[in-house]
Formats: sequence, structure tokens, C-alpha cells
Amino acid sequence: MSNGAQLEHTYEQCLTIGREMIESGHHEVAYHAWMAALHCAEDADNGAWTAELMRLFRDHQRFLDVNQPLHQLSTKNSHSGRGIFEIGACTAEAVVKRIENTRRTAAIRLRAGME
Repeated sequence: MSNGAQLEHTYEQCLTIGREMIESGHHEVAYHAWMAALHCAEDADNGAWTAELMRLFRDHQRFLDVNQPLHQLSTKNSHSGRGIFEIGACTAEAVVKRIENTRRTAAIRLRAGME
């Protein structure tokens, strides 16, 4: 299996684990599974995967805040005013920006004959 295929396989596994853990009420495990998926997306420089994770993190934070507002991972119970899944979404957003900026920088260098 190539490195890219291995990352894609692991990314999909982590998404699945996260979803299964949410269904069984293990939100903390889901968070960590999705963060592992984010590392796969970052290693693969895959903005689409990262954007998907950003959406999943934000959607799940909203779900917790509406349906389980007293859960330890809800925004209401956070120390910073942001729930952990929102922090995951912000981390994913930073990865998207880094990937975009790296690609832009490479394109500029290529046009300028620097590479």
C-alpha cells in the first residue's frame, strides 16, 4: 500500500471510529479519533479532508450544545468559552490555511523561477 493510500485508509478508519463512538456516547474518544484523522489530512496535504473534519467538529459541537448542554465537552462547561469540538474545528481551519498558503507560496516561487 502506498503512503497516500495508507493515509486515506487510516483517515477513513478514524472517521468511522469517531462516528461509532459518538453513536455509543463516547464523545471524548470520537474527538481523538477525528484529531487523528486531521493528522492524516495534514500529512496528505488534503484540504478537502480537512474541510470535512472542520464541518464534523462544528456539527458535533452544535449537537452537544443543543442536546447535552451539561456534557463535560459542551461549550457551557468549557473553561475557555469554546467547546473541545469547536477547538478541533479551529485547528482544522488552521491546517486548511497552512495547506493553502504552502500551495500559494510554491506557485509564486515556480512563477518566479525560484524552484
